[in-house]
Amino acid sequence: MFSTLFQLFKTIFISSFSASSYPQLLQKNKISVWKYFHFFNFLSTLIFTIPIFWQLNQFNPQNFINQTNQIFPDELQITLKSQHLEINQNLPYSIQYEHQNIIVFENENKLQNPKHIPQYKSPIVISQSTLYLVDLHTKNYQSIPLPKLKEILTINQNYLNQTFEQFLNSSFYHLRLYIIIPSLVIFFFFYLITTIGRYILLIFYSTILYLFIKIFYKKNPIIQQNFDLSTTTRLSIYSLTPIIIASDIPGIYLHTPIPGYLKLSAFMVWSLLCLSYFDSDQSD
Repeated sequence: MFSTLFQLFKTIFISSFSASSYPQLLQKNKISVWKYFHFFNFLSTLIFTIPIFWQLNQFNPQNFINQTNQIFPDELQITLKSQHLEINQNLPYSIQYEHQNIIVFENENKLQNPKHIPQYKSPIVISQSTLYLVDLHTKNYQSIPLPKLKEILTINQNYLNQTFEQFLNSSFYHLRLYIIIPSLVIFFFFYLITTIGRYILLIFYSTILYLFIKIFYKKNPIIQQNFDLSTTTRLSIYSLTPIIIASDIPGIYLHTPIPGYLKLSAFMVWSLLCLSYFDSDQSD
């Protein structure tokens, strides 16, 4: 296993810095090439999700519970039954944090006009049947119907205390599954999106490279004979490595995305440089 990992990391280094080694890279079987492709996607996804995992690890459930108990009013009771919400206080009623509204309950009739919703200066506004998520900067909002429950749900301070106590006594808390499970879900979601995106990128880039080879390498029989679309795609998997590394790091960590035309130009220059090292003895 360690030998395989070493070879995969070595391939990343060679793909990024040694154009002269590309003929040897393409001598590997197709399974090795695609294994490398998925390993590189896995590794880059892991690197780019580390800041998210770090933030999740900073989450302290006990602090969250204490803060929630401080914010939630002792006198408030929320009742939800069959998509209809009621509270035991006069409307409008607001829950505040640091003297700012965070949740406002209001009569449904007074929210018929969309212009009224941002006027409550609260990120969450709730009527008897709808939850509104409000962007306080743009004044835009999203409406979400309340869930349709078969049984009556009553939320008050006593309900919260019981729920939090169950959570703190559960294995979900003691095994830190509240961090592990979201981290795994986030990682595999990003890995899936990354892999699909790079498959599309690979198809696009390798097709352009293949057409370029067929048009401009007509007088080079070695390249013409050995670089069909399949071989060109395998070459593109390796030559995309330094492009992705050089473009994704500033794009994600420095919030400075690299324009697509620059990435394509860099890919073509690097790929053509790698092609220059192929001859009749080294071609696949």
